[in-house]
Amino acid sequence: MKAVHLMGRLALDDGFIARMDTLVHRAAEAFAQDEYDPHATLRTVSDWTEEFADACAGTYGETYSHDDVLQAAGMALSAITETINEQIGKLTEAGFALPHIAEANRRQRRERIDTYFEERAMLDQDTLLRTTYSLNAPTTAEALWAMGRVYGSQPRTELIDGNADHQADSNIAGVDSLDILIPSSGHSSLSR
Repeated sequence: MKAVHLMGRLALDDGFIARMDTLVHRAAEAFAQDEYDPHATLRTVSDWTEEFADACAGTYGETYSHDDVLQAAGMALSAITETINEQIGKLTEAGFALPHIAEANRRQRRERIDTYFEERAMLDQDTLLRTTYSLNAPTTAEALWAMGRVYGSQPRTELIDGNADHQADSNIAGVDSLDILIPSSGHSSLSR
């Protein structure tokens, strides 16, 4: 499946990772203010994925369909969900989240902690010594790398510019306002 191969390439492209890291912070800020729009965010990631797919065509001679691009973008966005949630948690604790968002985020984090300790309690001592599971979410690069490893590791590249505000082919070109990057819809699945 070509989308899987494309995701493997995306996961190790420094430019794509840098853009996604910017998106993590902007999405968390928007979510904390109840302005997150998952459709606009997916469109942004899809645009970046299409730009990357075009670069792959020129570099490797690989071609990807529109469906491949959309599927790979969805996988990439899915990979960073926990990273976004952790950023929302940091904004919540700093007092930058609306009260209902803060409460939902705190509840979700309490549930994650409870699950963590329930899972740890079931492990034998030898397994406990060998596990590296953490309560902290992975960084953007770690989350994408893990997803890329699942779908087949590729060499590290930098086929696209890492600047999320880069003018070429990005639907957020020249944007100074978070509201334009991630327009308000009042709905999201993150941290609720």
